[in-house]
Amino acid sequence: MLVMSTNPGSVVRVKGELEQDGKCTRFVRVFYTLKAVIKGFKEGCRPFIGLDGCFLKTEYKGQLLSAVGRDANNSFFPIAWAVVEIENKETWNWFMDQLLDALGMDGNAITWISDRQKSLLDVFHNLLPNAEHRFCVRHIYDNFKKKHPGSKLKYLLWEASEAYTLIDFEKAMNKIMKVSKEAYKWLDKLPAGQWSKHGFSTNSKCELSSNNMCESWNKHILKARDKPIIFLLETIRRLLMVRFHEKRERMGDHDGVLVPKVMKKLEEAKEGAKKCMVITSGFNKFEVSQRGLNKAVDLEARSCTCRVWQLTGIPCDHAAACIKKKRHSIDDYVDKCYHKSTYSKAYAEAINPLSMRNLRQLKMLYP
Repeated sequence: MLVMSTNPGSVVRVKGELEQDGKCTRFVRVFYTLKAVIKGFKEGCRPFIGLDGCFLKTEYKGQLLSAVGRDANNSFFPIAWAVVEIENKETWNWFMDQLLDALGMDGNAITWISDRQKSLLDVFHNLLPNAEHRFCVRHIYDNFKKKHPGSKLKYLLWEASEAYTLIDFEKAMNKIMKVSKEAYKWLDKLPAGQWSKHGFSTNSKCELSSNNMCESWNKHILKARDKPIIFLLETIRRLLMVRFHEKRERMGDHDGVLVPKVMKKLEEAKEGAKKCMVITSGFNKFEVSQRGLNKAVDLEARSCTCRVWQLTGIPCDHAAACIKKKRHSIDDYVDKCYHKSTYSKAYAEAINPLSMRNLRQLKMLYP
């Protein structure tokens, strides 16, 4: 494709059906990603990827499979997309093969999140058996409420999902059992580490339990989904070309070492720290009391027994209180994945435009 000549290093792979003479007679599917996107994800984003599929609205139907990351400012970062005939085990396996090859990364070192569908479960079992694979809690609840409706159970399910510690998770699950034993049994069959934060690893510095990155991406490309395949892919390329430019421009006007959304979270942590009582143990270790509960903080290890700091890479209320007592700058205790310099790497490379000659070759008429 012409995009590969204007954006060298991009990956476009087309699969078709062949006759005995070796000629392609029918298009089957296409995988697409851009060099600027690949480089941006690897150098400027956390190792966290959401997977999702959405329907196309053309007369030929089909589906768009997508892989979406999260940048330093917690906005969605599209990584790769593919037009396939249907969403099933074969197409997801093909998509994942292309994605991992394009990224050149160990997929087992990435944290993934998706809906809990059998086709993807099978792909992960065979292709990435050691990867952390989270289930989107919104999707879990959509299935849960069919048999166990009610606002109280909904609230308790989300309380269990948002539990950062095993103790808090068990408290929430016990509340569910008191309301409905059947609802408890339904949830207890799910691996807790795949939908509750207490079981998430701290490797990706991302605490998400819902796949809202992909939802945002699907809305962003909504106007592309009713176009023929070439138009669809080119519309997506142009949307990303503009998005990358705007991201660079906006962050260029931002002062500070950290990205804006994290700066806001730190202000919230500082406010929470005002309600904490800190007792120094020595060697950068502290005991912190807040609302009658005690937490242990280790500034050197960058940890708190509430697990928020380890999971997100951003100091919690308890840590903020200890940092204030030490008279240190809280900014120095934030993981580098939230630095402005890291964010800039994600959008550093421009997505190059096609020339008018290229457009004539494609015989495209953009609205």
